[in-house]
Amino acid sequence: MSCAICLDRLRNPTFCEPCFHSFCYSCLRSWFTTLTLARHSSANCPLCKAEVGGIVYSVRSQRNYKRRNVSKFICDKEENFFSYAKSDVLETTSLFDAEPSFLTDQHVFRRLIYAQHLWVQPLPSSLYYQSTKESGVFCKADCKLFDWIRRDLQALLGSEDVELLVVYIYGKIESGSSREELKEALKPFLFENANHFLHELFQFASSRYNLEDYDKVARYVHQQEVFPTRETMIQ
Repeated sequence: MSCAICLDRLRNPTFCEPCFHSFCYSCLRSWFTTLTLARHSSANCPLCKAEVGGIVYSVRSQRNYKRRNVSKFICDKEENFFSYAKSDVLETTSLFDAEPSFLTDQHVFRRLIYAQHLWVQPLPSSLYYQSTKESGVFCKADCKLFDWIRRDLQALLGSEDVELLVVYIYGKIESGSSREELKEALKPFLFENANHFLHELFQFASSRYNLEDYDKVARYVHQQEVFPTRETMIQ
């Protein structure tokens, strides 16, 4: 499906009510913002010109969706504090559509997480494998970490062959490295993404889930809405 406003692939499908014509979330928001600035007395669908009473978005099923009236849709600051699921992130942009052929949808998803500075929220069911604060140990070594580390390194570096770095990072964890030690070890490879990578790694390591299930339940917010300081990130 394509958006009738930008004529590109439909991203984050958003529907006008009651006609239910669909457009990209950002395109429809810009359309109604333009109408407001032009002092139009009513909000009309860009396609059929029917008067729009509400906006339906984040549709996952017939009973699982969000709705706002047009004025809230235009003016509300909610999007700044939006909690993103995997499907939301994948639908927001085609920034990495032309990346190397080995990248799967999972890789693209992770690249978008880092590019948009979205940090995963701690899950209520986290086990918190971290040892006592005095020990300074970052997290407990677990075989499930191999797949996560490999996928995120491939996504961040755009390279399929990252096995040596995977083993290097896992070895650091297994030896009981602190967060600071790991960050310093990763900076030459991941640069400014080292801290973000470690946050994502710890939250996965401390969860009860395998990689596939974790991706289904994880929710993301912008960095400042998660942990404002490093100290709180490792508590």
